[in-house]
Amino acid sequence: MIYLFAQMTAKEGCSEQLKGALINLVKGSRDETGCVRYDLHQDNRTPNRFLIYEIWESKAALDAHKTAPHMEDFRHFRADNDIIDSISVRPCNPLEP
Repeated sequence: MIYLFAQMTAKEGCSEQLKGALINLVKGSRDETGCVRYDLHQDNRTPNRFLIYEIWESKAALDAHKTAPHMEDFRHFRADNDIIDSISVRPCNPLEP
C-alpha cells in the first residue's frame, strides 16, 4: 500500500474555487482502479488549506493516477488559474497495525 497526504493552500479569496476543483478531482480519483481511499478535508482553523488523504494499492496504481484524465484536468486548472499559494505531497506510513 502507498499512503500519501497532499496539502494545498489557496491564495486569499480563492478557497471556494480551489475547493470546487478538488471535489471534482476526488470524484474521478475514487473511481480509479487501485484507489483504496481518497478523502478531502478542509482545515477548520485555516479554511483556505485543504488536505487529501490517499491510499493506493500499489505504485503502479499511483503512477496510473498521475496520468489519469481528471489529474490532467487539474493540472490545466492550476496552470490557468493562479489560485494556489502552496502545494505539497508527502508519503507516510501508518503506525498502528
